[in-house]
Amino acid sequence: MNRTMIILFLLLFVISGMKSQSITVPESIQAKIFLKVLTFERNLIDKDDDVVVNILYQENYKESFSAYKKISDEIINNYKNVFSNRKIIINGINLDKTNEWAKSIDKKKINIIYVLPLRAFKISDISEECRKSKMLSFTAVPEYVVKGISVGIDLFNSKPKILINLKASKLEGAKLSSQILRISRLID
Repeated sequence: MNRTMIILFLLLFVISGMKSQSITVPESIQAKIFLKVLTFERNLIDKDDDVVVNILYQENYKESFSAYKKISDEIINNYKNVFSNRKIIINGINLDKTNEWAKSIDKKKINIIYVLPLRAFKISDISEECRKSKMLSFTAVPEYVVKGISVGIDLFNSKPKILINLKASKLEGAKLSSQILRISRLID
């Protein structure tokens, strides 16, 4: 009997620890905030090149795949309001099919990594690659900002709030203006 109780307790403990990361802000709002944040990144402002948004998702994880379809559409539908003089290219990278996602990115272009909810994937590996390749990372999963993604969105008092991991953004080479830093929640 004691052994059964211990096994049940351990199973409950393990299952409760497997809580998946989720998005707190609707994709339509995410896209507008994401595009607005990009206007405060001086590395982007100083260049006229196209911007490539590399969206990392997992097709076999329903929340991730659904978010990928929605955020892609929202970015495409709203980018002209922000970047009328340049093109935004959406590059979906299905992490269920490749672990070597960084090899599929054209390093000659301005790249932004947009991380959606993921299962069984180390966020630190993504942030490490972003730092090495000087790519700004963005997410709508608040926990990922604490784990090393540069910019994220969360809800505070039922309102969207920008999260910025200062250390991560500096290591990625981002030059975020003081205006965006003032209105964001900074994470060290």
